[in-house]
Amino acid sequence: MQLSEAHIAGVGIAEHQSSSSLQSLAISASIKALIDAGVTYSDLDSLVLGSCQDRPIPRSALQALGQEGAPIYEADNDSALSTAFACIRSRSSNCSLVLGLDRTNGQGNVVVATIVVSNHFLTSHAYLKDQAISVLGSSLSSKASQDASAILRRTIESALRQARLGSKDLQVVQAQNVTKDTAVGKALAANHVIPPLGQPTAELDGLMGTGASVETSVGETGLLALVDLVYRLRGWSHAPNKPVPLTQPQHVLHYTLTPSSTSSVLILGRSDGKPAPLWNAVKSIRDGRERLGYNPAMENRGVTTEDLEAVIGRKGGMLAEAKQLSLPAKGGDRAALARL
Repeated sequence: MQLSEAHIAGVGIAEHQSSSSLQSLAISASIKALIDAGVTYSDLDSLVLGSCQDRPIPRSALQALGQEGAPIYEADNDSALSTAFACIRSRSSNCSLVLGLDRTNGQGNVVVATIVVSNHFLTSHAYLKDQAISVLGSSLSSKASQDASAILRRTIESALRQARLGSKDLQVVQAQNVTKDTAVGKALAANHVIPPLGQPTAELDGLMGTGASVETSVGETGLLALVDLVYRLRGWSHAPNKPVPLTQPQHVLHYTLTPSSTSSVLILGRSDGKPAPLWNAVKSIRDGRERLGYNPAMENRGVTTEDLEAVIGRKGGMLAEAKQLSLPAKGGDRAALARL
């Protein structure tokens, strides 16, 4: 059986507020990701809940959006995305919603929602062609008694082999604490992804020609950093008076060492195979930004009643769960935009 590629079609972030519960954060992040991808809860044929032991995401968060009967997989937060990738690649699923947790600088919980789709789904939803990001390669490894850098080196090699790329094909590496003395630094240098220098990542940034541009990722679990890379590959990460980037990355490597010592390596690229466009080339394109009503790469807003109505399943959700959110009204018909 021929395997399908996995593509990230939509992402959404819900940040902790003083009165936020994990359930409300999960609902908000899911709504944003569904609108970003221009799909509804009825389009999903699998769901993955990634939870930490002390922070489980309740299933009731999904019941607020619909009762379509799609299977719900519960996975460790470290392997939730990999579970969805496996479902898509094996063709047992065409459109999957993944919910995971992250945290920045010891602050409150952040729930990250990701819509992962198959080749078939991508080609049958042509409007996604300008924003879908392909997962070219992925690999996981757990903590072992062997040399950590050797384990990581094999993890990176596995992801590059899946992507059919060499280290010279990478333009950006996003990782945590990369110096020549860390295990990940040794592994990246051994694979010739970065130069064997001892400078911190901020000083390595931009050293094109001697290796990939290396950047420090945000968050503890890598999910927030993944969303940032998705926006950058789409060309959405624009700020007024911001210098034009030195590179327009075509292939990026995303490395995460989670709190439970699981190492994750992802190789990402645009699904159309093109380099990341400059802002002027995408600022007027009708995509997830228009469906949301703002650019999520530059600002984070809450969700509204209209947003919920735009994505709720055909069989309806548990309105009692949704009403607990006390969502404000946006005004106007957002449901039409959500299906552009």
